[in-house]
Amino acid sequence: MPKVKFLFFSTLQDLTKTNRIEIDTDGNVNAALDKIFEIYGDVFKNRIIDQNSGNIKQYIIVAVNRKDIRHLNGLETELNDNDEISILPAAAGG
Repeated sequence: MPKVKFLFFSTLQDLTKTNRIEIDTDGNVNAALDKIFEIYGDVFKNRIIDQNSGNIKQYIIVAVNRKDIRHLNGLETELNDNDEISILPAAAGG
């Protein structure tokens, strides 16, 4: 079972009370996120996942080893031992 590291940025740290956590997970990003949602609850999940579509919200970036999963296999992106998953709200403004 791969061990992966999640990194949380910006306002997400307010919800997690940490900037990182390591977990054991099965397979892909979707399975890893499900474990994170179990740990941090519905408030955190609702910040990340669009409840209507079930997809990651447009303004949230999820990256595996610094590569946006939208340019990989999305939530089905396979994970390997020691992968790093970053979750961050996109920055906007002027």
